[in-house]
Amino acid sequence: TKDDPIDYELIVAMDRRNMMDLATLGCKGAIKLGEYGLQKADVPDPYYFKSFDGFHEVYEMVEKGVINLLDAHFSQGECPSA
Repeated sequence: TKDDPIDYELIVAMDRRNMMDLATLGCKGAIKLGEYGLQKADVPDPYYFKSFDGFHEVYEMVEKGVINLLDAHFSQGECPSA
């Protein structure tokens, strides 16, 4: 929603389209998950794959990206607020 950039400290987009949509909503601090160990790749929608393997591939991308994102933020001394 339009209030999300106000309500949340970190907004993570999965692809370029998400980033454009977030910018349209006025979100200036969004990050793309692909920037964290995925060579800046977009994380695709698993439904676009022709088999269940797509879900596994996307899961692995998300897992790797989230681990790297958390490592990057915690190594900088940042801590999520309660």
